[in-house]
Amino acid sequence: MNNFLSVENDGFSEYVIERSKFLSYVTRADDEKAAKTFIEKIRKENSLATHNCYAYIVGNLGEYQKYSDDGEPSGTAGLPLLEALKKSGLKNVCLVCSRYFGGVKLGAGGLTRAYLKSGLTAIENATVKEFEVSALVSFSLTYNEYYDFLKFPFDKKEVKSSDFNEKVDLSIFVPFSLCDRFCKEICDFLNKSVDFSVEKDGFRSF
Repeated sequence: MNNFLSVENDGFSEYVIERSKFLSYVTRADDEKAAKTFIEKIRKENSLATHNCYAYIVGNLGEYQKYSDDGEPSGTAGLPLLEALKKSGLKNVCLVCSRYFGGVKLGAGGLTRAYLKSGLTAIENATVKEFEVSALVSFSLTYNEYYDFLKFPFDKKEVKSSDFNEKVDLSIFVPFSLCDRFCKEICDFLNKSVDFSVEKDGFRSF
């Protein structure tokens, strides 16, 4: 799978029109199980809502797409939420909108616009990042080498662990596409050969 945009920090919005309140929540979901778990969580939090509608896009190619109107007129709720996700170019993501009916009917067009606006606003309020395949690179350094390594200028890296034993055992996430460069530049920076252990990891933002 290629790099994709998704939610790093969840987004939320509250939109009120004609006394109806629309609460939208968006989160990253790596598969359908995660999406369904999030949907149930929001349903429980908003158990008194008139409708809890949702849409999600998951899968390596975004091939699993599903939405629900949850009792709203067909195509007026879940579909606009799915459209909000598509407009934003997001994948592996789930969007849920809980509506509390205010006593005034909005009509099909009004409902569609309200759900779309609420969903888009939640996405705008989220932190969206690019996710890419990562590699976990593990290696050991002497303490002097480790203190030199702390000055190593490589932007796209995330330290998973640093274990201080006879040597310092490091495990670091880097983009898989930059793994070879990362290892080579460490050797050049320390002016020595380093034994690396590399394993492919999941998707991560850097």
